[in-house]
Amino acid sequence: MAITITNQTIGLTNRVLKDTAVTNTAVTNVTGTSGSLYLLYANNTANSNAIYIKLYDTVETPVVGTTVPDYVFMIDASSSQQIVMTAGTAFANGISYTAVDSGGTAGTTAPSTPLTVWMVTS
Repeated sequence: MAITITNQTIGLTNRVLKDTAVTNTAVTNVTGTSGSLYLLYANNTANSNAIYIKLYDTVETPVVGTTVPDYVFMIDASSSQQIVMTAGTAFANGISYTAVDSGGTAGTTAPSTPLTVWMVTS
């Protein structure tokens, strides 16, 4: 996991998070607080199969394959995708996430190559 968080200093309260090694290991409460997610951008160009980004609204470490994700986004094989939440999607507790090769709750297998993911949060 290689996470950087950049607070915006031009009058915005948004933060830009970049994680260059997203796998099936859960990243817990990355923002450290509640907030909203406005943008999720995932680079899956290195994998020849679809990968699923699972988001959890929790400050606890999600158990991959057991904890029910609040949101699941499929990122097509060999592509990058951007998901925009125009009004923001609220996370009352915190944003935790993982990436696996199958949707739903049960998937636990890591992508062959870790994804790079960017998030814009407040």
